[in-house]
Amino acid sequence: MSDPVLLIENHLSITQFGLHVLTPSEEATGTEAYRVADGRRSPLDRWTGVTLNVEYSLKWAMDRPRAADVIWCDRGYVCPRLILEYSDDNFATPAQAVFDITLPTASMPGSIDSAFGVRTEEGCWIKRFPVRTASYGRIRIPAMGAGLKPSIVGLMVGLSWTPGPLRRPFGPDRNALVVNETPTDSGWLGRGRAVKRREGSLGFMTTSECDYALGRYHIDHFDRGRPMVIVPNDEQAERSFVAVRQPPVHGLSREPSYYYEQGELPYVEWEPRRR
Repeated sequence: MSDPVLLIENHLSITQFGLHVLTPSEEATGTEAYRVADGRRSPLDRWTGVTLNVEYSLKWAMDRPRAADVIWCDRGYVCPRLILEYSDDNFATPAQAVFDITLPTASMPGSIDSAFGVRTEEGCWIKRFPVRTASYGRIRIPAMGAGLKPSIVGLMVGLSWTPGPLRRPFGPDRNALVVNETPTDSGWLGRGRAVKRREGSLGFMTTSECDYALGRYHIDHFDRGRPMVIVPNDEQAERSFVAVRQPPVHGLSREPSYYYEQGELPYVEWEPRRR
Protein backbone atom coordinates (compact mmCIF):
# COMPACT_ATOMS: atom_id res chain seq x y z
CA MET A 1 0.00 0.00 0.00
CA SER A 2 1.32 3.43 -0.91
CA ASP A 3 1.13 6.51 1.27
CA PRO A 4 -2.10 8.28 2.27
CA VAL A 5 -2.59 11.96 1.39
CA LEU A 6 -4.65 14.42 3.45
CA LEU A 7 -5.92 17.80 2.24
CA ILE A 8 -7.62 20.20 4.64
CA GLU A 9 -5.88 23.51 3.95
CA ASN A 10 -7.92 25.51 1.43
CA HIS A 11 -6.60 28.83 0.15
CA LEU A 12 -10.05 29.75 -1.18
CA SER A 13 -11.71 29.46 2.22
CA ILE A 14 -12.34 32.84 3.86
CA THR A 15 -13.13 30.91 7.05
CA GLN A 16 -9.66 29.41 7.22
CA PHE A 17 -7.94 32.54 5.88
CA GLY A 18 -9.89 35.66 6.80
CA LEU A 19 -7.57 38.00 4.87
CA HIS A 20 -7.82 36.13 1.57
CA VAL A 21 -9.99 37.74 -1.12
CA LEU A 22 -11.93 35.94 -3.87
CA THR A 23 -12.55 37.76 -7.15
CA PRO A 24 -14.77 36.01 -9.71
CA SER A 25 -15.18 37.07 -13.31
CA GLU A 26 -18.88 37.11 -12.47
CA GLU A 27 -21.32 35.61 -9.97
CA ALA A 28 -25.06 35.25 -9.77
CA THR A 29 -27.24 36.07 -6.77
CA GLY A 30 -27.47 32.94 -4.64
CA THR A 31 -24.39 31.39 -6.25
CA GLU A 32 -21.71 33.83 -5.09
CA ALA A 33 -18.02 32.98 -5.27
CA TYR A 34 -17.57 32.45 -1.52
CA ARG A 35 -19.86 29.41 -1.73
CA VAL A 36 -17.18 27.55 -3.68
CA ALA A 37 -15.25 26.93 -0.44
CA ASP A 38 -17.83 27.09 2.35
CA GLY A 39 -17.56 23.36 3.13
CA ARG A 40 -21.08 22.42 2.08
CA ARG A 41 -21.57 19.66 -0.48
CA SER A 42 -25.11 20.33 -1.69
CA PRO A 43 -25.43 20.79 -5.48
CA LEU A 44 -27.55 23.86 -4.67
CA ASP A 45 -24.62 25.50 -2.87
CA ARG A 46 -22.27 26.40 -5.70
CA TRP A 47 -20.51 29.16 -7.62
CA THR A 48 -21.66 30.11 -11.09
CA GLY A 49 -22.54 33.21 -13.08
CA VAL A 50 -25.16 34.41 -15.52
CA THR A 51 -23.55 34.69 -18.95
CA LEU A 52 -23.52 31.66 -21.22
CA ASN A 53 -20.64 30.51 -23.42
CA VAL A 54 -17.92 32.79 -22.03
CA GLU A 55 -14.72 32.07 -20.12
CA TYR A 56 -15.12 32.12 -16.34
CA SER A 57 -12.31 32.83 -13.89
CA LEU A 58 -11.89 32.88 -10.12
CA LYS A 59 -8.88 34.55 -8.51
CA TRP A 60 -7.78 34.32 -4.89
CA ALA A 61 -5.43 36.92 -3.39
CA MET A 62 -3.57 35.57 -0.35
CA ASP A 63 -2.23 37.42 2.68
CA ARG A 64 1.30 36.17 1.93
CA PRO A 65 2.98 33.72 -0.42
CA ARG A 66 1.59 30.25 0.23
CA ALA A 67 2.43 26.82 -1.17
CA ALA A 68 -0.04 24.41 -2.76
CA ASP A 69 0.21 21.00 -4.39
CA VAL A 70 -3.33 19.51 -4.55
CA ILE A 71 -6.63 20.62 -6.10
CA TRP A 72 -10.06 19.05 -5.42
CA CYS A 73 -13.43 19.66 -7.10
CA ASP A 74 -16.41 18.29 -5.24
CA ARG A 75 -19.13 16.17 -6.80
CA GLY A 76 -21.67 17.96 -8.96
CA TYR A 77 -19.18 20.17 -10.78
CA VAL A 78 -19.86 21.23 -14.36
CA CYS A 79 -16.40 21.99 -15.65
CA PRO A 80 -15.09 20.04 -18.65
CA ARG A 81 -11.76 21.90 -18.83
CA LEU A 82 -9.76 23.63 -16.09
CA ILE A 83 -6.69 25.88 -16.13
CA LEU A 84 -4.75 26.56 -12.91
CA GLU A 85 -2.37 29.52 -12.75
CA TYR A 86 -0.28 31.38 -10.17
CA SER A 87 1.26 34.84 -10.00
CA ASP A 88 3.39 37.01 -7.71
CA ASP A 89 2.22 40.36 -9.16
CA ASN A 90 -1.56 39.93 -9.38
CA PHE A 91 -1.28 38.69 -12.97
CA ALA A 92 0.21 41.95 -14.24
CA THR A 93 2.72 39.82 -16.16
CA PRO A 94 2.10 36.42 -17.78
CA ALA A 95 0.89 33.89 -15.23
CA GLN A 96 2.76 30.78 -14.11
CA ALA A 97 0.69 28.00 -15.67
CA VAL A 98 0.40 24.83 -13.58
CA PHE A 99 -1.83 22.83 -15.92
CA ASP A 100 -4.49 23.10 -18.62
CA ILE A 101 -6.41 19.84 -18.74
CA THR A 102 -9.69 18.22 -19.66
CA LEU A 103 -11.27 16.62 -16.61
CA PRO A 104 -12.16 12.90 -16.82
CA THR A 105 -15.85 12.13 -17.16
CA ALA A 106 -15.81 8.65 -15.61
CA SER A 107 -14.37 7.15 -12.45
CA MET A 108 -11.56 4.65 -12.86
CA PRO A 109 -8.52 3.55 -10.83
CA GLY A 110 -5.64 6.00 -10.95
CA SER A 111 -2.88 7.78 -9.09
CA ILE A 112 -3.36 11.22 -7.57
CA ASP A 113 -0.42 12.23 -9.78
CA SER A 114 -2.13 11.18 -13.02
CA ALA A 115 -1.80 13.68 -15.85
CA PHE A 116 -5.55 14.37 -15.94
CA GLY A 117 -6.20 13.74 -12.26
CA VAL A 118 -8.75 11.19 -11.06
CA ARG A 119 -12.53 11.23 -10.87
CA THR A 120 -13.50 9.52 -7.62
CA GLU A 121 -16.12 6.86 -7.08
CA GLU A 122 -18.62 9.48 -5.87
CA GLY A 123 -17.96 11.90 -8.73
CA CYS A 124 -15.34 14.28 -7.27
CA TRP A 125 -12.06 15.15 -8.98
CA ILE A 126 -8.58 15.35 -7.46
CA LYS A 127 -5.08 16.00 -8.78
CA ARG A 128 -1.66 16.54 -7.22
CA PHE A 129 0.83 18.84 -8.96
CA PRO A 130 4.38 20.05 -8.27
CA VAL A 131 4.43 22.44 -5.30
CA ARG A 132 3.83 26.07 -6.31
CA THR A 133 4.35 29.04 -3.99
CA ALA A 134 2.80 32.41 -4.86
CA SER A 135 0.64 35.26 -3.57
CA TYR A 136 -2.14 34.92 -6.15
CA GLY A 137 -3.91 31.93 -7.63
CA ARG A 138 -6.50 31.63 -10.37
CA ILE A 139 -8.58 29.05 -12.16
CA ARG A 140 -9.96 29.64 -15.65
CA ILE A 141 -12.74 27.66 -17.28
CA PRO A 142 -12.89 28.26 -21.05
CA ALA A 143 -16.22 28.84 -22.80
CA MET A 144 -18.19 25.60 -22.92
CA GLY A 145 -20.37 26.23 -25.96
CA ALA A 146 -23.73 27.74 -26.82
CA GLY A 147 -26.21 27.70 -23.94
CA LEU A 148 -23.69 26.39 -21.39
CA LYS A 149 -21.89 27.78 -18.33
CA PRO A 150 -19.71 26.18 -15.62
CA SER A 151 -20.76 25.44 -12.06
CA ILE A 152 -18.45 24.55 -9.14
CA VAL A 153 -19.96 23.01 -5.99
CA GLY A 154 -16.78 22.85 -3.93
CA LEU A 155 -13.17 23.72 -4.66
CA MET A 156 -10.10 23.13 -2.49
CA VAL A 157 -6.56 24.21 -3.34
CA GLY A 158 -3.82 23.94 -0.74
CA LEU A 159 -0.79 22.15 0.62
CA SER A 160 -1.44 18.51 1.40
CA TRP A 161 0.08 16.39 4.15
CA THR A 162 1.53 12.94 3.54
CA PRO A 163 1.94 11.48 7.04
CA GLY A 164 3.46 8.20 5.91
CA PRO A 165 1.95 4.76 6.50
CA LEU A 166 -0.95 4.89 8.93
CA ARG A 167 -0.95 2.77 12.05
CA ARG A 168 -2.92 -0.44 11.70
CA PRO A 169 -5.68 -1.41 11.85
CA PHE A 170 -6.91 1.11 9.26
CA GLY A 171 -10.00 0.37 7.19
CA PRO A 172 -11.01 3.18 4.81
CA ASP A 173 -14.02 1.10 3.69
CA ARG A 174 -15.43 0.67 7.22
CA ASN A 175 -18.88 2.24 7.32
CA ALA A 176 -22.17 2.58 9.15
CA LEU A 177 -25.64 2.27 7.66
CA VAL A 178 -27.60 5.44 8.42
CA VAL A 179 -31.36 4.83 8.16
CA ASN A 180 -34.57 5.51 10.08
CA GLU A 181 -36.48 2.35 10.97
CA THR A 182 -39.97 1.88 12.39
CA PRO A 183 -41.04 -1.62 13.52
CA THR A 184 -44.59 -2.81 12.86
CA ASP A 185 -46.73 -4.97 15.17
CA SER A 186 -45.82 -8.00 13.09
CA GLY A 187 -42.07 -7.37 13.46
CA TRP A 188 -41.47 -5.98 10.01
CA LEU A 189 -39.34 -2.86 9.60
CA GLY A 190 -40.38 0.24 7.73
CA ARG A 191 -37.27 1.96 6.40
CA GLY A 192 -36.52 5.35 4.94
CA ARG A 193 -33.71 6.01 2.50
CA ALA A 194 -30.51 4.27 3.61
CA VAL A 195 -27.09 5.92 3.29
CA LYS A 196 -23.69 4.29 3.74
CA ARG A 197 -21.37 6.56 5.74
CA ARG A 198 -17.67 5.87 6.26
CA GLU A 199 -16.42 5.96 9.83
CA GLY A 200 -13.02 5.16 11.26
CA SER A 201 -9.83 6.46 12.79
CA LEU A 202 -6.49 7.64 11.45
CA GLY A 203 -3.55 6.42 13.52
CA PHE A 204 -0.39 8.56 13.19
CA MET A 205 3.19 8.02 14.29
CA THR A 206 5.31 11.08 13.48
CA THR A 207 8.96 10.46 12.66
CA SER A 208 10.62 13.82 13.47
CA GLU A 209 10.02 17.22 15.04
CA CYS A 210 9.46 18.66 11.55
CA ASP A 211 6.92 15.97 10.76
CA TYR A 212 5.12 16.72 14.01
CA ALA A 213 5.02 20.48 13.30
CA LEU A 214 3.50 19.90 9.85
CA GLY A 215 1.03 17.36 11.20
CA ARG A 216 0.04 19.64 14.09
CA TYR A 217 -0.83 22.41 11.61
CA HIS A 218 -3.16 20.19 9.58
CA ILE A 219 -4.69 18.55 12.64
CA ASP A 220 -5.47 22.00 14.06
CA HIS A 221 -7.69 22.69 11.02
CA PHE A 222 -9.30 19.27 11.50
CA ASP A 223 -9.90 19.96 15.20
CA ARG A 224 -11.92 23.05 14.24
CA GLY A 225 -14.47 20.89 12.43
CA ARG A 226 -13.32 21.68 8.89
CA PRO A 227 -13.82 19.08 6.13
CA MET A 228 -10.74 17.09 5.12
CA VAL A 229 -10.14 15.09 1.96
CA ILE A 230 -8.73 11.67 2.82
CA VAL A 231 -6.87 9.80 0.07
CA PRO A 232 -6.23 6.40 1.71
CA ASN A 233 -3.74 5.41 -0.98
CA ASP A 234 -2.15 7.87 -3.42
CA GLU A 235 -2.07 5.13 -6.06
CA GLN A 236 -5.85 4.61 -5.69
CA ALA A 237 -7.14 8.19 -5.63
CA GLU A 238 -10.56 7.09 -6.88
CA ARG A 239 -11.29 5.96 -3.30
CA SER A 240 -10.88 9.46 -1.84
CA PHE A 241 -13.61 10.87 0.39
CA VAL A 242 -14.37 13.86 2.64
CA ALA A 243 -14.52 13.54 6.44
CA VAL A 244 -14.84 15.64 9.58
CA ARG A 245 -13.76 15.12 13.16
CA GLN A 246 -15.70 12.94 15.57
CA PRO A 247 -16.55 14.44 19.00
CA PRO A 248 -14.30 12.41 21.37
CA VAL A 249 -11.15 14.00 22.75
CA HIS A 250 -8.11 13.21 20.65
CA GLY A 251 -4.73 14.58 19.63
CA LEU A 252 -1.07 13.68 19.28
CA SER A 253 0.97 12.93 22.38
CA ARG A 254 4.19 11.22 23.42
CA GLU A 255 3.89 7.74 24.84
CA PRO A 256 6.53 5.84 26.86
CA SER A 257 7.03 3.31 24.06
CA TYR A 258 7.76 5.81 21.26
CA TYR A 259 9.81 9.03 21.28
CA TYR A 260 7.88 11.19 18.79
CA GLU A 261 4.23 12.18 18.94
CA GLN A 262 1.54 9.71 17.95
CA GLY A 263 -2.23 9.43 18.27
CA GLU A 264 -5.62 8.54 16.82
CA LEU A 265 -7.95 10.89 14.92
CA PRO A 266 -11.54 9.55 14.72
CA TYR A 267 -13.46 10.70 11.65
CA VAL A 268 -16.88 10.40 10.04
CA GLU A 269 -17.67 10.93 6.36
CA TRP A 270 -19.04 14.41 5.70
CA GLU A 271 -22.37 14.61 3.86
CA PRO A 272 -22.08 11.26 2.04
CA ARG A 273 -23.67 10.85 -1.35
CA ARG A 274 -27.20 9.47 -1.35
CA ARG A 275 -26.92 6.35 -3.44
